[in-house]
Amino acid sequence: MKSKKITAILLALVLVFCSVVTAFADEATSYTGKATNKNISYDYSFNYSDDYLIYGNNEMYYSELAKMCVIASNAQFSDASGDDYTYGSAFFRDLGFCDILTGMQAPELASEKFDVKNDLTISHKLVTKGDNKYELIFVASSGTGNYNEWTSNADMGAETEAYINVLRERYDTLNESVPTTLEALTPHWTDHSMHKGFCVTANLCKETIDSYISEFVSADAQKIILITGGSRAGAVANILGTFYEDDANYKSFTYTFGAPNVTTAGDAASYKTIFNIVNEEDLITKIPMSTIGFKRFGTDLVASGNNAFADAYKTATGIDYTCDASGINNGYAFLNGLVSSREDYYEIKDDADHTAAFTPSFKALDTLNLITLPKITMLHCANFGGLFNWSVQDSKGLYTMMVTYSPAYLTTVIISVANNSEVLNKNSYALAGYISEYMPINTTVLYQLGTLAGVIKDGSLVKAHTTPIYYVMAQSDFGYDQSTFLPENLDQLGISQMIQASVFGQPGTFIIFGAGVVVGAVAVALVKKKKAQ
Repeated sequence: MKSKKITAILLALVLVFCSVVTAFADEATSYTGKATNKNISYDYSFNYSDDYLIYGNNEMYYSELAKMCVIASNAQFSDASGDDYTYGSAFFRDLGFCDILTGMQAPELASEKFDVKNDLTISHKLVTKGDNKYELIFVASSGTGNYNEWTSNADMGAETEAYINVLRERYDTLNESVPTTLEALTPHWTDHSMHKGFCVTANLCKETIDSYISEFVSADAQKIILITGGSRAGAVANILGTFYEDDANYKSFTYTFGAPNVTTAGDAASYKTIFNIVNEEDLITKIPMSTIGFKRFGTDLVASGNNAFADAYKTATGIDYTCDASGINNGYAFLNGLVSSREDYYEIKDDADHTAAFTPSFKALDTLNLITLPKITMLHCANFGGLFNWSVQDSKGLYTMMVTYSPAYLTTVIISVANNSEVLNKNSYALAGYISEYMPINTTVLYQLGTLAGVIKDGSLVKAHTTPIYYVMAQSDFGYDQSTFLPENLDQLGISQMIQASVFGQPGTFIIFGAGVVVGAVAVALVKKKKAQ
């Protein structure tokens, strides 16, 4: 009789277990397609289930989410037809997200105007599991587009008078007095250990995200947020990830790709829900320089596209992944040589490396002003306010404009050149002459800059930094056990959590659970009755 009692109990437990398994029956959907970035097309595929976010461990890297995030980042540069939405909103709708919002408003403060242009897509999805409601919030930001964004990328910020002068030069003085403190000039730079341009933009994005959540997201649901971005947007996403990991009201996941460094904070690695995929050949991921203390928040997953992913890149794109790693390293060494410290970055210097004469000389001062200054303006002189000084020297009736500049000026020049398609269409030798026509720079620096631009032109920087290589890299598990992320692995859930989240989370499984309990109870009662007779 004892064995029959045990059999009845086991039968009930089997039915209960089946109900638990049924609760996790939301199978992942497979998504496939073709994406294009920088004229490089590649095939993609990934699996997605809402359960990945609801039940998944956000302190574990998961390649399927990472691949999806790469494509979401890539979609920011795609225009969706058929409605008023732009920046790839069709991609988010295909995943079941709704109330898709794109773009953001610029702040009124003139000194922060270079840090504002960062479009992002925000969407959400309400998921109900029995009595539990989950709001899944998906945020994807776009990378660098225009000159102001490039200037923001170069603007790490410093707590110095020299930097205050830079901001004051940028300030719009129309009927207003110019502020004299960092806090007044750039109120969105809330943490001075962070890169100023990225921090300002991240805070502006957070204002938009929080406003969106207040309007569209159910207040009584458990909030789960997924944040992603590549390049400049990766830096912004990296900082956003810290905001929401620190907020106990959210379960957050953050994946970045090709993100620059963002902070000098000593505890940057303590963030557990932020994963940054980094290609060793990607120059953008090396700046601002680690030699002056910059890094990313969270965990860096670093690999070489050349050594580990070249074959997969060829399979996805149909072209070879050829990246001049030595050229990238030389470019990094050149950039590293420009900056000795964060404080030194904005100091205007008069040494040989930071002084140049605009040639040829002119016999009439008005001719110099009419010809030279408009040429400088063509490379957006406003972006260089406070980064250089100029004066006119008279040598025996010949007038020459002399320029002294800061390391920040050189960096911004490089960034402006990198964003100028006319320049990139020229070879590295012609580049030096092209820049000298528009911008006074020391001839030695021109040669080094020409070498760096050559690396840009030959495609090494493009291939190393664009989404095709990062999509391929995202397929790697980077040493993480992917199965531990999946809700199907019931070992990661405690029994009480498993019953609450799974059994009572779906009415059908609750019925099965109840039936199992009833069957078990009846079986036990029959055994007892038989024994009494």
